[in-house]
Amino acid sequence: MEETPFVKEKVLTHYKEIKEIIRGEFPYPRTVHFFISERCNHTCVGCHSLDLHKEEKPFLNLEIFKSLLNQVKDKGVEGVEISGGGEPLMHPKIEEVIRHASKSGLKVGLFTNAILFNEKNAKNILENCFFIRIAFDASNNEEYEKIHQKNDYEKLLKNIELLVKIKNNYNLKTIIGLKVLVSKINYKNILEMSKKAKQLNVDYIQFKCLRNNENEINKEELSIAKKLLAKSKKLSNKDFKVYSSLEKTHIRNQCFTNPLHTLINSNGDVHLCVFFNHIKTPSIGNIYTQSFDDIWNSKKHKKIIKMPDLKLCNIYDCPFHQYNNYAKDLILDNKMHLEFI
Repeated sequence: MEETPFVKEKVLTHYKEIKEIIRGEFPYPRTVHFFISERCNHTCVGCHSLDLHKEEKPFLNLEIFKSLLNQVKDKGVEGVEISGGGEPLMHPKIEEVIRHASKSGLKVGLFTNAILFNEKNAKNILENCFFIRIAFDASNNEEYEKIHQKNDYEKLLKNIELLVKIKNNYNLKTIIGLKVLVSKINYKNILEMSKKAKQLNVDYIQFKCLRNNENEINKEELSIAKKLLAKSKKLSNKDFKVYSSLEKTHIRNQCFTNPLHTLINSNGDVHLCVFFNHIKTPSIGNIYTQSFDDIWNSKKHKKIIKMPDLKLCNIYDCPFHQYNNYAKDLILDNKMHLEFI
């Protein structure tokens, strides 16, 4: 097994929690994902969250965020992921959001297009993040503009260089990675993007496919992409990795592991999972009006957890597809006799 952040085997570290779920209980999630901003400076091709950008409450309230972390930090939550809906760096108090989560003893991951980094905020954010994952998506300005609808490619490169420079100058351990959604627009330049990532001295570049969009690659294009990825992976060494998961993922049975990872929108709604939010299932509850305990252990949660069906879950790729399939085989069906070492 390759020791990376993206392998299905990591779900086995949730063995005890999954056993609780099987018994009909609701363990606290290990990861809470926040869509803290529903405003975005880009309108990317294939974005699943464009409808969210119309939210009347575009930014999660800072005091509500702090209150929630106080409720959950000693109950099993270990990681906080900050993203959007929109672009998290547009949140007017983004530095305080990240700093508070970090000072609470939680690991913080940030998902961003990186355009709004500057000399003032970059160091503070780097110091308080365990990882920063940046939308890359292009090997040149023309591609970037087609995908992100903005002429910001040079700004992106400049800001990645800034982050790496600060990380190295202050000997920070923050993991800086690049994320590429492979599409008809950029698949021919996978190798170029990998080379550029290595030149930028980031820790990794990850490739996944755009789904449910007119720009999703077909079988012939997928074959070309795989060949380019094989060449790209030869660039990997101890300091730089190329990761990929281009095959369409599928879940075999109804998802039962989503309590391990929940999502909270800027308007306070709590959803089953970050990957299912855009399918428009009802929220479990709202942190503006309820405690997290009341939401998590509610009858509504027990009802909604059984709502998603396989057709909806399989529209997009989702890491919980492989987690569920693997957990079903090894824990639910006990194919490895995990009670015994």
